[in-house]
Amino acid sequence: MSNPHKKRDPIIGTEEVETKLYFKEEETNNNREYETVNNNNDNYLENDDTEEESNTQYKFGNINKNNIKKPSMLNLSLNRFGHGIIENKFSAITYQSSTLGELPSNRPPTRRDYDKATFSSAVRRLANKTQVFPLVKNDFVHTRFSHSQEASCVGANLAALLAQHLIEPDEDKETIHRIEDVVRTASLLHDIGNPPFGHRGEMALREWWNNFKPPIWFDAWTRIKDFSIFKDFHNFEGNAHGIRLMLKKIQKLSLITIATFIKYPQLVQSNKKHFKKSGVYFDDIFKLAFIAKETKMKYYGEYCFARHPLNFIVEAADDICYNIIDLEDAAHMKVISSKKAIKLMFELICSLDFEKAKKIILKKLYNYLNLMENNKKDITKDILNIEHQAKNSKQLWNKFKKIREKLKEYALKDLDNPQNLRKKKKIEYELNDLEDLEIELKEYRIEAIDTLVESAKKEFIEKKKLILDSYNLYSQSTTIYSQPLVKLKEIQQFSIINIYSDKSVVQIEVSGFEVIKTLLEEFVNAALYSKEVMKEVCKDKLNVSEKASHIYKLLPEDVRKDIYKMINNVDFVFDDAKKSIEHFKDLSKESSVELILKEIINGDAQRYLEDIEFLDPIAIYLVDLNIKVNNLYSYEDLKQAFILYKVVITISDYIVGMTDRYATEVFKIVSGQSLH
Repeated sequence: MSNPHKKRDPIIGTEEVETKLYFKEEETNNNREYETVNNNNDNYLENDDTEEESNTQYKFGNINKNNIKKPSMLNLSLNRFGHGIIENKFSAITYQSSTLGELPSNRPPTRRDYDKATFSSAVRRLANKTQVFPLVKNDFVHTRFSHSQEASCVGANLAALLAQHLIEPDEDKETIHRIEDVVRTASLLHDIGNPPFGHRGEMALREWWNNFKPPIWFDAWTRIKDFSIFKDFHNFEGNAHGIRLMLKKIQKLSLITIATFIKYPQLVQSNKKHFKKSGVYFDDIFKLAFIAKETKMKYYGEYCFARHPLNFIVEAADDICYNIIDLEDAAHMKVISSKKAIKLMFELICSLDFEKAKKIILKKLYNYLNLMENNKKDITKDILNIEHQAKNSKQLWNKFKKIREKLKEYALKDLDNPQNLRKKKKIEYELNDLEDLEIELKEYRIEAIDTLVESAKKEFIEKKKLILDSYNLYSQSTTIYSQPLVKLKEIQQFSIINIYSDKSVVQIEVSGFEVIKTLLEEFVNAALYSKEVMKEVCKDKLNVSEKASHIYKLLPEDVRKDIYKMINNVDFVFDDAKKSIEHFKDLSKESSVELILKEIINGDAQRYLEDIEFLDPIAIYLVDLNIKVNNLYSYEDLKQAFILYKVVITISDYIVGMTDRYATEVFKIVSGQSLH
C-alpha cells in the first residue's frame, strides 16, 4: 500500500498531496488534547460542483477516557467521509471552526450538514423532477423537491418525539437536537438519486442495459458480460445513485447523516437478499464498509449490512408523506374526486385512532350546529349519540353525512321570507365555507399525517430494542408502524390502480422512458467511441465516429474529465489492486473484496482506512476473479470490463442528476429534434 502520509487522487494517481501528521502534547491535569485543524472552508454556500483539495493536519494525544461521555447507543459518529475526525462525541454543545482564519462556528456538524444539503445543486434540481405527475403546469402539485421538504419536516418532528427514547439516560440533551438534524437532512436528501421521470427512469436504465450492444472494438464482451459487477446495471437503483451523488455533490457530510440516508445497505451481488432492493453499487462497497464501521452498522456477510436505526424514521416520514400527499395531488389534478381522497384519509384515521376520528366528526358537526338558531336541542341529541352508536368507520361516516344534511336543512329553515334574505345569504356563505372540499381535504391531510406520525412513534418505542439490537428483523417498508399497514396497503393499491396508472401520468412516463434510454445509448456510445477510450483499448486501429465525437462534447466538462482520468490511469489502478491483495494467502474460499471489506470493518488493517477513497473494488474484483480462474482472461479483457463499467456508471450518474426538463431538452438535441 502507499505511504499513509500521502494522499493521492484515485484516478489521477500521479498527483500527491502531502498530509502532515504530527503530535503535540498539551498537558493539562495529566490529560492531552485531541485536536483537528482543517484548511477547508465550511460555508453555507459550498461549491458542490467542484472537487476541493484537502490539507488536513492532526494533533493526537493521550485522551483521559474518564472524561469522555458515554457514546449514544446509536453511535452517532460525526466523522466526515475521507476528511478526518471532526468530533467523536455526539453530545458536544460547543463546536470549534475547522477552518483556519475563520471565526469559531456555533453550528454543530449535523446542522451544517442540513445547510449544505439545502444549498446544494442536487437538492435544487429536485424542483424539476417528477413526484407522480410529470411536467405539470399546476404549481400546487408536488415535485420531488416539495415532497422532500415535507418528508424532512415530518421526519424531524418524528425524530424529536423519539429522540428522548433513543439516547442514554446520562447523555446530553443536546443530542436530541442532533438526532433531529440528522433525520431532517437525510429526509431532505432521500430522493436525490431518483432519475428524471420517476421510477420509469429507473426502468429505462435497466431496460437499456438488458439490450446493450457493445461497440465493434469490444471483442471481450462475450467473455465478460456475465461478470458479477454488471448486475449493478441490471438493477439500476435510485437509492444507490443517491449515495454517489451525495458523496460527490455535497462534500464532507457527517457519516451519521450518510448512514441514516442509506435505505438498502446491500449489494445486488449478495445472496442474502435481506432487503427487497439493493441500494449500493459494487463500486461503492468499501465506502459503505467505512461508513458502517464508524456508525456500527452490523455486517451480516456477503455484502449485506444492517440499516442504521435512524433510517427507519426517514423511511416512515417518506411513506407517510407520499401515501397521503399523492391522494391530495390526484384530487387537485381531477384524477380522483376530492370526496374519495377525503374518505380514504378518514378511514385511515379511524383504523389508527377511532376516538380521534370521532372528535374530528363531532367538531365538524358542531360547526354546522352553530349556524342554527332553532331546534338545537333535538339535533344535539343526534350528535351526541354518535359517540355510543358508531362502532366502525363506515357507521361513523354514514351517520356524519346523515346528520350533516339534517343540520344544513335546519340551518336554512324558515329563512325564505324577504326580511330574512340577508341572514339566509350569510348562512349559505358560511355553509359553502364548511363544504369547501379543498379546505376539507387539507384538514384531513393534516389529521392523517398527524395520526400516522403518532402511530409510528408508538410502534418505534414498542419495538425499540428489536430495532436497535436486532434490526435485521425490520427491513421492509412501513415496518416500524405495522399497525396501519393494512390501511396503508389499501391506499397504495388504490393509488397504483387509480393514480399511477392514469392516462395523464402514463403518457408522459412513456415519453420519459424513451428519453432516458436514448440519452444513455447516445452518451455511452459517444464515450466508448471517444478518442480517449479508443486510444487506450484499440491503439488507434479503428476510426473514431464523428457523430460520437460531437455528442461526447455535449457532456459536461467534469464528466469528460472523470472519464479521461479513468482511462489515463487504468494501468495504475490495476497495479494498485494487485498490491492490495497480494498479502492474502488463500483466495479460494472468499473474494479479495470480501476480505478487504472485513478488514475495514474489523479495523485489522488501518492502511485500508487511510486509503479508503483510493481502493477500487471493481479493479480488485477483476484481478481476484482472474486469479481464481488461473488467468483465464487476458489483461485486455479485464481492462475492457473495467472501462465499460466505469463509463456506464459515470454517464448514468450524469443522467440521474438531470431534471425532467433538462433531460427532455438534451434528448431533443441528441436526437436531432432541436437545433438549440
